[in-house]
Amino acid sequence: MSLTRWLLAVPALIGAAVVVMPAGVATRSESAAQVGKQPKAGMEDEIIQEFPGVEGQKTAWKVRYVTAQQVNGQTFPMMMITGAWFKTAPNEEWFSVLGEVRLSEIFVPYNGSPKPKDPKNVPNPTRIYDIGNRGSHSLLKHTQADAGAHGELLNGGLVVKEVRDTGILWKYYNQVRRGQELVLWATMSASNYNYLMEYAFRCDGSVQCKLGSTGKNFGNHELMGHMHHGCWRIDLNVGEKDHNSVAVVSHHELAENKGRADDKVTQLTTECGVDWNADEFTRLRVESRMKNSQGKQISYEMIPLRFGSPRHHGPGEDFTAHDFWVTPYKVDELYYCLVHKFAAQGRPVQDTNVVVWYMSPVYHLPRDEDGVFINPQGRPQVRGVAMTSWCGVEMRPRNLFDKSPLYP
Repeated sequence: MSLTRWLLAVPALIGAAVVVMPAGVATRSESAAQVGKQPKAGMEDEIIQEFPGVEGQKTAWKVRYVTAQQVNGQTFPMMMITGAWFKTAPNEEWFSVLGEVRLSEIFVPYNGSPKPKDPKNVPNPTRIYDIGNRGSHSLLKHTQADAGAHGELLNGGLVVKEVRDTGILWKYYNQVRRGQELVLWATMSASNYNYLMEYAFRCDGSVQCKLGSTGKNFGNHELMGHMHHGCWRIDLNVGEKDHNSVAVVSHHELAENKGRADDKVTQLTTECGVDWNADEFTRLRVESRMKNSQGKQISYEMIPLRFGSPRHHGPGEDFTAHDFWVTPYKVDELYYCLVHKFAAQGRPVQDTNVVVWYMSPVYHLPRDEDGVFINPQGRPQVRGVAMTSWCGVEMRPRNLFDKSPLYP
């Protein structure tokens, strides 16, 4: 029995009817065709990318995105995903994976503040909200030097499309399969920093959302440690968007049981915050009611790509109290810095349309390689650029396939 037989209400999964284009071809909205102009919020572009397999097998992604978002009636430049569907084989239906994915905020807390002239009047530590300060950020126009030899410039250069090799997908002695991914990325300019926003859609059905931080270290803070937090609002629509549930999956090493271990799956019933625990390999599982041909429930697991768990205690920083937040979908709940208030309402998150909020941190401790040097007057200056630091999250399918992807 194929996956197709388990799909319910396929038109609802796919959304509005679209014309299927050849592999790798993007349809263009008229507003996006004007070089350097920002398209209106809601004007979507679409890309369909196929990944060749063996013996005629193929997988494919259909991805829609925009380069502007609307918040409280105002339009701001921002690349975001507005829908993503996956095909496990050429004859299967498109399977819904993602609704809207946006970078809701980039929060940059510094360890302290510049040395005050008056030691008795020490200012609060420096805090920067690179998206919250909406008037100062924009999307940069790329050149072919940004895109590389095989990258393609879209939307007048605001978006770069690449198909990348990801290395060995699987290998068994003389059998091997290299992986591929469709990557759509854009660059947000925020004063002294540039932020690379990457969305990668892989041939095995997995997705990665990544934020790369690069630029000039902040003036008067050149040697100060700080963090860049990518604050993501991710609407997973696994199968039927209105029938998803969320579970916390954790691994436990049982010292009292002579080295044995087990895994625990805890279903969430109401909205809440969830902490990532490195010792427990914490992940969130967004579950669908649908099943694959082996009768196993289809889901996507959210696996953090991170190096630590920051907690900040400045005014208004309660949104950092947890690494994940889970809430029901509400079209007007968009801003990450209010998520703790959204989640305090106690609404159910079972068998409904859910949103996962995730804060991906990276800690930047400046070094000479970031272009900082001490001038003859003994003051730090910048004559280079900070190397890119990455953080993000991976969304990995579970039981979407009924055997190894792209395997003979």
